[in-house]
Amino acid sequence: MSDPRDGNCGAPGSSQSVIWEGEGENWVAEPGKRAPGLDALLWWATQIGASRIAFQSAHPVRIRVHGRNSRATRKSLSEAEIGRIVNHLYGGDGAAWLQGGGDFDVIYEIGVGATRRIVFWANATSICVDRSARAKIVLRPIHDMRQSLEHVSSPASSGTDRFSASRGDEAA
Repeated sequence: MSDPRDGNCGAPGSSQSVIWEGEGENWVAEPGKRAPGLDALLWWATQIGASRIAFQSAHPVRIRVHGRNSRATRKSLSEAEIGRIVNHLYGGDGAAWLQGGGDFDVIYEIGVGATRRIVFWANATSICVDRSARAKIVLRPIHDMRQSLEHVSSPASSGTDRFSASRGDEAA
């Protein structure tokens, strides 16, 4: 029987590797601004149908695709890499917040081309492993966040200023 930690969850015949080819790319270049490795991995994961992408200190990145957990990277993430990812997702004090025992949930978006965005729900929590504090981050794609333009009304389309009634002004 295979070891579930090898990425194939012990399922017979499921030894196919699901390793991201961009491994080694800089996860976060500028926290809060640019994360080329993180964004590339998230894009790749959504393209192969991942419903969950997990980052944990001292472990490789793991993904869940069609109900099966797999490794997405060969190399484990360092504390520094996790810290930069946390600070990118939450802000400059994200790592400190987790070290203090806090957790957070945020929405994270990546741009794909000029017009498409992929939205993720990101949850980060502090965990204790071998008597030391570490972080675990789970991102899940949110597929139904697109809003149809036909359901959005604008003042220009209605011909009136929608704010004038609340101010007591007359529409021009």
